[in-house]
Amino acid sequence: MTDQTEARLVRSPDLRIRPRGTTFVVDSPRLTTAYEVHGAGLDVLRLTAEPVSPEVLVDWLDLDRDTAARLVGSMVRSGLLIDATESVAPASPFDVWGQAVGVAHWEGERTAYAANEADENTVKAKVLSRTRPPMTNRRGDVTGNDVRLTAPEPLVRPLGEVLRSRRTSRFSQRRAVSLVDLSTLLGSVFGIISVRDAGDFGAGYLKAYPSAGALHDIDPYLVVFDVPGVAPGTYAYIDSRNCLVPVSDEADSAEWDRATASQGPPGACAMLLVLVSSTERLAWKYRSPRAYRDVWQHAGHATQCALLVNTALGLESFVTNAITTPEVSRLLGLTSTEWPTTVIAVNGGPTRS
Repeated sequence: MTDQTEARLVRSPDLRIRPRGTTFVVDSPRLTTAYEVHGAGLDVLRLTAEPVSPEVLVDWLDLDRDTAARLVGSMVRSGLLIDATESVAPASPFDVWGQAVGVAHWEGERTAYAANEADENTVKAKVLSRTRPPMTNRRGDVTGNDVRLTAPEPLVRPLGEVLRSRRTSRFSQRRAVSLVDLSTLLGSVFGIISVRDAGDFGAGYLKAYPSAGALHDIDPYLVVFDVPGVAPGTYAYIDSRNCLVPVSDEADSAEWDRATASQGPPGACAMLLVLVSSTERLAWKYRSPRAYRDVWQHAGHATQCALLVNTALGLESFVTNAITTPEVSRLLGLTSTEWPTTVIAVNGGPTRS
């Protein structure tokens, strides 16, 4: 180690930190070996995201000074820490997002869905031994007060024009959305195009956006403020019947704006489209930690598809995932396995009524 009165240490660039049992494995393309790190060693890596003097680093550690100095020295010799003048390590996003997120990320990163054919057969047998959850929103069994939707209208704007025109709008004046446009949005994005035969896994739905195993865990909910022909309130879209099922007659725009970080458009729109992942539908088949990523990937697929349809219809959209999850779950009456992922505020376009 260089003179501790002048040197400043920083962790080596491009370190990967992965969980292994009760410890973590740290490696990097710069290093010739991987190291097991835990406890104070993890603290050292966290504290050296930015350059720091060895003396200060030793003082920060919850160890006696001799032990702390030996730990820092060994991490310098191993290459985990380097002189800051040699290179400045890029900050890890997990310094900001938290180590719990990092653990979830690396657990999924290192886990394959199936290692080989024998493993795949074992996984398949376990999946088929479980009762499959319903293919559609659990509220689909409720009948009697359905709001029937029309078949989606053809989208005639050229795709290239739609892609170039898509914008996030921060509107402040409510403009109604017609029932025809609402029907076209829901039917085009979330409507069932066809039913796929998935062999032993049963049937799967094909829709406008992709979904692992054709399971389509994303359920759309609608909060209506101003859609002529639909009473204000909260609804679930049932894809198998192309209809809305009432969830609640409450639709408080101010409450929804607060639940989405008081950004404005969610409280000024004609309606809210709320995407909810029915996680048990996905977890029934995909048991690997990597499947956690599918939840957010599916939400992204569905969100972009909805935004493009809105653009094609001339509607304004504002999208956010800055949501207060417990509050949104309460407003929609969700269970613990139903996760709200995205809120899209939809408004009539400036030239539309």
